[in-house]
Amino acid sequence: AACRRKHVLLAAALSSLVMLTAGFIPPSCLPTKSLRASARMLVPRKRRGRGQVMMARGGLGGFFEKFLGGAGEDESRREYDEVLRTLSCAEGWDISMEIGSTPARNAGGTGSLAKKDTMTVQIGASVRLDVDEGYDPPQGSVILTSESKIFDGIGFWSVQEDTDDGVPTAIQASLNSPIGITVSGETIVSPGQVFLNFKVKREERREGEVFYDMPRGLVTVKEDLKSSFLFASYDGLLAEFKLIGTCTARRRTKEGVKEEETKEETEG
Repeated sequence: AACRRKHVLLAAALSSLVMLTAGFIPPSCLPTKSLRASARMLVPRKRRGRGQVMMARGGLGGFFEKFLGGAGEDESRREYDEVLRTLSCAEGWDISMEIGSTPARNAGGTGSLAKKDTMTVQIGASVRLDVDEGYDPPQGSVILTSESKIFDGIGFWSVQEDTDDGVPTAIQASLNSPIGITVSGETIVSPGQVFLNFKVKREERREGEVFYDMPRGLVTVKEDLKSSFLFASYDGLLAEFKLIGTCTARRRTKEGVKEEETKEETEG
């Protein structure tokens, strides 16, 4: 019986080796969908390589894709690097914000500013997005590159959405406003952090030329939620993001001229 068991185990091992050599794994041997979905959590968020992302997010399928589908991974890596280079370009970005009751309501806002009837104010800021090494998804500091009467200090930015291959598709950046925003003597935004939420847009302008931009975004702030329990007030312990307006971003060139303006002059 022991000899027969040994032959059975040897046959099973040889069968598995043949299937692996042929690049075939029976569906019954693959992890379940729930396990594949949760496999991403097994990899530390701090600095996963692009190959690790493929394996973490795809289970064994991602493992074989890493070795058998290198072309797709190389393309994802190039796109990832290009998006990061664009976001953290040394010249920085010109941000234009439109804040007030009307733009807040038009964007679907339901916060305190959207419920009021205030004037609309245009606010600009020039910033640079620095990348902190060793973090995935990427994050870093927001540096003001020009003087501002409303914003001061160093902010923070991070990737909020990305593709299955880790390519950033949306970011959030914060700016510190020590004095808040006042219009005609009325404070429409209290002192604190103002958050800029952008989608990263991919454009193909010419043959073989890919361009990344953040043309439109939403401006939000955190508003405290009123809450109580057993006649005790817990106001200020909870908060949620509320829309206060919209924003646009334009990447600058080395000469300090907006990228879009340079493009229009060249085409003209």
